Amino acid sequence: MGVLMVVGYGPGISHAVVARFAREGHSVALVARTSERAEAAADQLRAAGVAAAAYQADASDPTAIRRAAVQARHDLGPVSALLWTAFRNGGVRNVLATAPEDVERVFDIGVVGLLACVQEVLEDLKSRRRPGERGQIEARRHPRRATPRVRHLRRRDHDRRLGRRHGHCRPFGDSAGAHRRPVLGPHPVP
Repeated sequence: MGVLMVVGYGPGISHAVVARFAREGHSVALVARTSERAEAAADQLRAAGVAAAAYQADASDPTAIRRAAVQARHDLGPVSALLWTAFRNGGVRNVLATAPEDVERVFDIGVVGLLACVQEVLEDLKSRRRPGERGQIEARRHPRRATPRVRHLRRRDHDRRLGRRHGHCRPFGDSAGAHRRPVLGPHPVP
């Protein structure tokens, strides 16, 4: 199906997401600061028949994160989903009352590392969109019909309904569109 890359893998939410993606047939690339935890999880996934690999990288080090993403692409294929769970508040509760030096590691993990990772896998993520896919698909059962009625919404019509100018919210072309919701109703869009 695709490759899920998890940066900051641990026993909590990232483990639950990995289990869900693995059940759906995705390969999994686990990136953790310590290789033991990621290797143990990858071994467990491989024993269950899932293509998995573990990589050691500190999320605050952009070079290490880029290297892990390149290696994951080489080993498993293009990254189709990214889960970043490496951000920790580092004990910083009130940013205005915290010395800038104490915020540096939090910034390095939550901004610098994340940006490096996204830049490395962005082309993979953008290429996952199927050619010719436009707008969103609506599926709703008509009250008097047994089969669902499915239709594509034209982006221009949908934008007009929401009061947006054509192209206003598309910095990446057709790949940006997750913010839109389908319009439901049995009647065609005017």
